Amino acid sequence: MNSLQKTSLSIFLFLCSLTINAQNSITLGTGNSSGTSYPIASYYNSSATESIYLGSEIGNSIKITQIGYEKASGNSTLELQITVYMKTTTKTNHGSNNYTVGATDFSEYTLVYEGPLPNNATTGWMEVPLDTPFEFTDPAKNLSVLVIGSTCIMSGRPQFRYTSLSSRMNGAFDDGIIGCDGTASWDENATLKPRLERPNLKLTFETLKNEEFQFQNTVTVTTTQEQINIQSNGTIQSISVYDLSGRLIYDKSFISTAQHVINRLTAAKQILFLRIVTKNDTIITKKILF
Repeated sequence: MNSLQKTSLSIFLFLCSLTINAQNSITLGTGNSSGTSYPIASYYNSSATESIYLGSEIGNSIKITQIGYEKASGNSTLELQITVYMKTTTKTNHGSNNYTVGATDFSEYTLVYEGPLPNNATTGWMEVPLDTPFEFTDPAKNLSVLVIGSTCIMSGRPQFRYTSLSSRMNGAFDDGIIGCDGTASWDENATLKPRLERPNLKLTFETLKNEEFQFQNTVTVTTTQEQINIQSNGTIQSISVYDLSGRLIYDKSFISTAQHVINRLTAAKQILFLRIVTKNDTIITKKILF
């Protein structure tokens, strides 16, 4: 694939990822206190924090695309290596006793980011786009964020703002040896201790609609040697088909039915992208091998 084709494909995939939902942001936590323990304890070689953010704080069904933590101070510019997991939970706090996540609960988490947390300014929001956006679809439940850290900084450690909560919505682990000499890493059976301090968290997101969830879950695409069959329980407005180079090879508007069949498409044995638009202008993309 040449550079022009790659550019065309990138533009297409970007456009297909857009819906009528705009990017928004919300900050969870208003505390101005700061410390070096959350979301990563950078005076240890390894650490972990599990924080719960209530659905009532979030308020909507959202697709989280980016997160950020507010740095209050610290002159070190060493990047913090983190791994971030998210899950929806019915828990509102971690109680008052030490606990472990456990293999069963840990299997419910989704890995959403692995890489550096920026540390290139003395203050401000340190933000990262998620590798895997997380859909928080039930505001009656809560969001649990597990951050595993693996960076120790000897001096000028970053301090992040947190909010003190009497309901103990944060649990923390560290390897126990201050000064970058620890060797114990976190795993799901490691002990976390309830803490009052929960790091302030900035979420960048798209607001999702119930119709979008239903449509995404019920659209099916099946193929034979000569046909592509698209079936949904909602009304399809239009369908466009692109090849890997971003070239439009099929386009049909004003469909107004729940099923559509594409016949005799001359695009055998390659990956195709379908852009499906519903009557409410929700855009769904599907990747198939045809």
